Amino acid sequence: MKIQSHTPERLVLTGVPGGAGWMVFATILGAALVGIIGTVAYKMYAANGIGWPHLAMGIGVLIGGAIFGMGIVTLAVGRLRLELDLVTGKGSYRVTSPIVEAGKPCEFDLAHVSAVSLERLDESRPHGRAGPDVGKGTASIFRARLRLNKPRRAIVLDETENGQDGRVERLAATVAAFLGLEVTRSDG
Repeated sequence: MKIQSHTPERLVLTGVPGGAGWMVFATILGAALVGIIGTVAYKMYAANGIGWPHLAMGIGVLIGGAIFGMGIVTLAVGRLRLELDLVTGKGSYRVTSPIVEAGKPCEFDLAHVSAVSLERLDESRPHGRAGPDVGKGTASIFRARLRLNKPRRAIVLDETENGQDGRVERLAATVAAFLGLEVTRSDG
């Protein structure tokens, strides 16, 4: 999420579920798959008529269309919004996402915020590098989370796996300073 507004009384963070960059990538990838596979299928049809390869290409076009649809729908209507209001002592986390899971919406008292934490963890991935570790892989994830006691949960403020730790640290520091808390760190 990114800071939308920051006043001494109120902090609002907004974002796109799954990340705007990934959803733009999904949209472009889906459109490219549909375009390339569709063009090849049309040229094959013009040269040879309809045949069994068109079935496979049709499935490819459907997959590309699904990826495109996921990206475009999430960009169009998917929203994350975290509001922290010192005047009322309340916070709210709102999620609008028909496709990407981004946690459950909730409302909470700011008194129930236990910490703003920075965490580094290695996440298993189903794919990996070539060589003896084929099929295995890990990604180093660095994330900032707002931890709540009631309801007991954690809201992801931001995360990265491409070395942009400074961006995540700055956001965590801003939220912690706004709430009058220290940033906690843990390595998992």
